[in-house]
Amino acid sequence: MCIAALVLAPVGFGAVTPGVFLLVGAVVLAMTVLWAGRLLWTGRPSLHWPPAAWVVLAFVGYACWRWRTAEIEYMARQEWIRVALYGLVFLVVINNLRRSEALMAVAVSLLIGATGGAILALRQDFHPDQTISGVGVRPLIHR
Repeated sequence: MCIAALVLAPVGFGAVTPGVFLLVGAVVLAMTVLWAGRLLWTGRPSLHWPPAAWVVLAFVGYACWRWRTAEIEYMARQEWIRVALYGLVFLVVINNLRRSEALMAVAVSLLIGATGGAILALRQDFHPDQTISGVGVRPLIHR
């Protein structure tokens, strides 16, 4: 599920549209529910909390504070939901990917996804068609 969320977000144009973000959010929510179930199901639950988690928690707290003091509350709330979701992904990944095989699978899938994105960008740069990935979305420069 982690790999699905990490690959789905960039492929779905950065998950900026509400539909793709809801899909990524559903995958992350399912990941979180499964992790919480596993955490509660084991006889000795343990929460792995590295020092970097304090930085992520501070950033999520700062984003929440900025949401509450923002002039445009609706947009700030949307951004806070994104930051909180990414913080949750960090916590779930840190607690579940402790074996080197799992880390290697995530790293390889991210490298393959990044390489595919770079090849797609090169195709778009050298191709006369000005749509993004053939979907029909025009780049900002041509709007």
